[in-house]
Amino acid sequence: MGKKEPKISLYVSCHKESYVPKMPLLKPIQVGAAVADKRLSNMLHDDEGENISDKNRQYCELTAQYWAWKNDKESDYFGFFHYRRYLSFSPVLLDEDCFGNVVIEDINEENLKLIGLDVNRIKREVEKYDLITSLPTDLANNGKTVYGHYKFCSPYHRIEDLEIALEVIEDIYPEYYEAAKEYINSSKAYFCNLYIMNKKTFYEYNNWIFSIIDEHRKRRNFDQYSIDESRIYGFLSERLFGIYYLYKKKDSAFKFKELQRTWFLDTCIHDEVFPFYKNKNIPIVLGADDKYIPYIATLIKSIEINSDNSYNYDFLIFNTNIKEESKTRLIEEFCDKKFINIRFLDVGRYFKKGNFFTYGHFSLENYYRLVIWDILKHYDKVIYLDSDLVVNGDIVELFKIDVENYYVAAAKDLDWLSWYLNDENRRERAKNELKDVDPYMYFNSGVMIFNIKKLFNEVDVNKVLELAASKEWLLVDQDVLNLVCRDNVKYLQDYWNVLIDYNDHFGLSRLEKARVIPKLQYENYLLARKDPKIVHYAGAQKPWKFFNCDMSKYFWKYARNTSYYESILLELKVSVYPTEEQIMRVQEPHIEPPVCIPSVPQTIISEPIDYNGVKIKGVDTPIYTDGWIVKFINKINNKYPIGSKKRNRLKKIAKLFLK
Repeated sequence: MGKKEPKISLYVSCHKESYVPKMPLLKPIQVGAAVADKRLSNMLHDDEGENISDKNRQYCELTAQYWAWKNDKESDYFGFFHYRRYLSFSPVLLDEDCFGNVVIEDINEENLKLIGLDVNRIKREVEKYDLITSLPTDLANNGKTVYGHYKFCSPYHRIEDLEIALEVIEDIYPEYYEAAKEYINSSKAYFCNLYIMNKKTFYEYNNWIFSIIDEHRKRRNFDQYSIDESRIYGFLSERLFGIYYLYKKKDSAFKFKELQRTWFLDTCIHDEVFPFYKNKNIPIVLGADDKYIPYIATLIKSIEINSDNSYNYDFLIFNTNIKEESKTRLIEEFCDKKFINIRFLDVGRYFKKGNFFTYGHFSLENYYRLVIWDILKHYDKVIYLDSDLVVNGDIVELFKIDVENYYVAAAKDLDWLSWYLNDENRRERAKNELKDVDPYMYFNSGVMIFNIKKLFNEVDVNKVLELAASKEWLLVDQDVLNLVCRDNVKYLQDYWNVLIDYNDHFGLSRLEKARVIPKLQYENYLLARKDPKIVHYAGAQKPWKFFNCDMSKYFWKYARNTSYYESILLELKVSVYPTEEQIMRVQEPHIEPPVCIPSVPQTIISEPIDYNGVKIKGVDTPIYTDGWIVKFINKINNKYPIGSKKRNRLKKIAKLFLK
């Protein structure tokens, strides 16, 4: 009979949902399962069998170690990794940071090969040694010694705890005391509790460390410890491991090896995404950050109110930083609607390498639509909507538009074309950067239908991201999409993406500037304004900032029907509540009058108007400004406060030159 193959169990401690590579040797285990808010699926739990899971807030990953010691009777080798940290089995040394970590962006097949995390390689190495651990950290410039580091460089450590641990070792394991003194006075530290041991060593080590901890607990009182200080045995165990390891190394028969340790920056689970509903699934992609959740709720409410409820609405919110409580609240907002499902997808991994240009009201979230066809490759087509709009028609009608032979469907951008025709500088820039794009066919990317199958098969997302990060695009991702999708666009009717009117820095309205575009396109847009299916608050003026901006009535109509209504009102910064006569007066003749203003409680109208003091003669509405203009105006306002004598004198002087 052949030699029995030893069983190797490498436990990966997880306190949150994290990606653990699918490998026979790796066993993810939830630490602190007994005190966790959520029970993690598809892994072991340290609160089953004999355990100390409820002590996790003091013991940290030791609760998993204890669980394996008491409950795993079959393994011949026991290893402990961390959801971010693994040992590297690479035959070559990899670059390290100043802390001795091999820093790697994310866990993928390429990076696993880089660190040699291969079953056969691991087996060959593990069977040669009694113990494998990480290379030591040099503390010469960080506390000088293990003792100095614990005392001076670790804000949540109390040196008395280490000193009492040494006393305990001297009392119950005197044979280890010399090694203990040698270790804490050395400059080499073995951090992170990363190791692989054979069964004999593992059992001996656990008997040793937990007996020391038990005695230490009897000699200490932790009532005055802060939350972070309370993680005491997680901290102490790293030093105790070093003492035990140094003692064992003095035995010439003891076989050991030291490897580099890795630090993975992104350990999120990136599961493949499939349509949520089997039948009549209408997928709608949104991009947002945490502060946009109230406006996302308003958008979804507008779809709910106007759409055919015999269909199902599969909302996919691309994000990188939305808080869990914000996610929960939005889901609860629509939890009674069985035809609505909301999922949040973290897309951060796509945007860590490139430097994506943002400015003004353009943010990183604008770029999220560039990865839609990679993330949603199991869909045929999806709708993408900007988060600053409301839907005033049946979204199913939009979804049913055939895009089989196109990359996308989108509406032409009259705003971009009017700028192109009016502004020589912008025209020259467009000719240089977008020379392959017909300016009369340039589309707005706020409302789109993506043909996922065609894009996934024909357009490389990585190359698109490289293009997006290659320069400072004037309209960021929208310019990129126009380049990528040129000649593959089906154009939507204007009523599917009605841009609101607003005044620019110079007091010119969007519609006034647009009079230079082709007559038919201009007239179609005016017609679409009368019965818009989607109202897009594109640009700087949003109804939650400018309560009486153009077409604000549509936003407030839907916002009132959400639980976010009051919080949206609180975002308004106004001091004078305008009369309806004043509001009517500021409208251009060709613009429909705005809706009645929402009922704002007078108690919240306390802050001065926050429009940088910019007014154009004959126009009562504030003019939006940003960038260097804001900085210049702020300087003027600081030096010449509004309403002051100095300000009035400045106005008189200015009038002499402006007559």
